[in-house]
Amino acid sequence: MKKEDINLFCEDANSFIHSHYRYKRDPIKIVNHGYVLTGRRTGFTLYLRWYPTESCSGKNTLEVAQISFYPNKKGKGTAFLKFIANNSLKYDIKIVVIESTNENSAAFAKKFGFEKDFKGYKFNWGISTKKLRKYFEIEAA
Repeated sequence: MKKEDINLFCEDANSFIHSHYRYKRDPIKIVNHGYVLTGRRTGFTLYLRWYPTESCSGKNTLEVAQISFYPNKKGKGTAFLKFIANNSLKYDIKIVVIESTNENSAAFAKKFGFEKDFKGYKFNWGISTKKLRKYFEIEAA
């Protein structure tokens, strides 16, 4: 994802949220000089970090620092992961990392083929977007 694309990704993420919840205003905002997307409402909490250059997890990494959808177990987390997979080529996202997992998020990550202790970081789970697209059977453009 290029620096100028973060605004477009934020717009797409807001469209995703609006398709699941009825908010009047866009709930997701860009903070921290354009490298963090955050949103918190009654139905969800989201905190994403984007690393366009080399980071501990690799280049072009989208790190999920915090995510929750309410009510739980209704498929919204899966739908959001599929949203990321669908947009990974458009925004050149190579790796998705779920940071500091608890029991529930670790089970979620394992279900979709994420690797535990990704790149040697305990409690982080990661996956290449290529594998994620394969899981969701998304064709490369």
